[in-house]
Amino acid sequence: MRNLLVVTMMMAAFCQAAPAKAAVSASSFSFKGEARLRVEGDDRTDFANTKDFTVLRVRPGVTFTPDVTLDVFLEPQFSKTFGEPQLNAATTTANASQTTSGTTFDTSLSVHEAYIDYHPYENFSFIGGRQILDYGEGLVVGRADWGNVGRSFDALRTRVTHKRGFWDVWASKLVDNNTTATGTADDTNFYGTYLSMEFGKHLKALDLYAFYQRDGLPQHLYVGGVRAKSDIRWFDYRLEATKEYGGAVASGDGAYQADLELGVTLNTSFRPRFAVEGFTSGRNYNQLFPSGHEFLGSADIFSRRNISGGVFHFSGEPWDNITFLLDYHRFYRTSTDTGAFRFNGTVLGLPARSANNYVGQELDFFWKYRVSRALSFFAGLAGFLKGDYLNDSYAQDWRPTFYYVQLEAKF
Repeated sequence: MRNLLVVTMMMAAFCQAAPAKAAVSASSFSFKGEARLRVEGDDRTDFANTKDFTVLRVRPGVTFTPDVTLDVFLEPQFSKTFGEPQLNAATTTANASQTTSGTTFDTSLSVHEAYIDYHPYENFSFIGGRQILDYGEGLVVGRADWGNVGRSFDALRTRVTHKRGFWDVWASKLVDNNTTATGTADDTNFYGTYLSMEFGKHLKALDLYAFYQRDGLPQHLYVGGVRAKSDIRWFDYRLEATKEYGGAVASGDGAYQADLELGVTLNTSFRPRFAVEGFTSGRNYNQLFPSGHEFLGSADIFSRRNISGGVFHFSGEPWDNITFLLDYHRFYRTSTDTGAFRFNGTVLGLPARSANNYVGQELDFFWKYRVSRALSFFAGLAGFLKGDYLNDSYAQDWRPTFYYVQLEAKF
C-alpha cells in the first residue's frame, strides 16, 4: 500500500493543476440504488445437482459531498436467498444453523461499497476503500454482478483522466494475515494498472493493462493484456488477449487467453445484429476475477481455462422496450492433457477417461422488457448438450438446463 501512495503523489504532480468544477451545492447528499428479485433454476449444470431458488438483492447508495473536492460513498447490500438458513454464533467455539424465514431471526445486512473519493484536480482522483474494479467486458477483472452478492475489492486506487481516456493504478488487499500480534503468514495482494485510450471512430477503445498478484506462499503472477473495440457504422468488433508469467504459472506456454468478436447490425427498425465470436485459453491460464454469465454460456458451466470454441450471436429489438438475444456455443478442450474447468476453478469431467476434446454445445435465449424508466423484466433459458469428452466422463444421460425470470428496479 505504501508504494501506491508514492505513485499517487507522482501522478498528482504530473496532473494539470486545474481547479475542480464547482458543485451545485456543498455539503449535499445524493441517492441512487437498485433492487432485483429473481427466480432461478439450475438442473445439473454442475453435472451433479438440481437446484432452484428465489433470490433478492437490494442496494441503496448514498453519496455525501462535503465540498467540491470530496465525495464519500456508501452502498449497503441486502442479499437474501428465500428460506436459506444462516449460521448463528451459538457459542464462542461453534455455530448453529438458524432459519431466517418465519422466525424472529433476521438475515444480516452487508456493505458492498464504501469509499472516499478525493479529487483535488479536475483530471485526478484518489479512491480509497471498498470498491468495484471493472474493466472492459470484465473478461479478466469484473464486477461479477450476476451473482446475488457481486464482487468488491478493498483497494486504494488513483485515476488520471486525459483527453483520450483514463489511467488507473491500484493496490488491493485480498487476504491480510497480519492483523493480530500472532500473524506471521504473508498476505495476498493484487496490484494493477489499466490505461484506456480512444483514437477516433475506427478505434474507440484501445486498452493496455498489467496486473501483479502475490499470494501467501509466496507465488508471483504477472499479467499483461490488450483490448481493442469499436463500432464503425454497421460493423463492430471486439478483441482482447492476455498473457501470464511468473512462479504461479506451472507452464508459461499454457497461460493465455484470447477473445475476438465481429458483428454486423442492419439499419432497420428491428435493429438485428449478427455476430461471430471465437475464444481460446490455455491449460494453465488463471482467469483471475472475471464476470461470469455474459460469456461462455449463460448456464455458467465453464471457466476461462483450457477452453476453446466459438459463438454465434443474434439479437434485436422487435418492439419498443423489448430486446432479445440468442446465442449458440460450441466448446472444446484446448489441451487434452487436462480437463475442462468449472467457473469456481475445479476440474469438470474425468480427463483420464477421454482423449476427445469436444466438450459440448449450448443454446441460450435472453429476453428483456423495459416496463418503465425504473422497472425492467428479464427472462432467460439455456440448454446444454454433452460432447464426447463429457459423455466419456459421465455415464448418466444428463442434459443440463438453466432458466430464470427477474424483476429489476433502478432508482
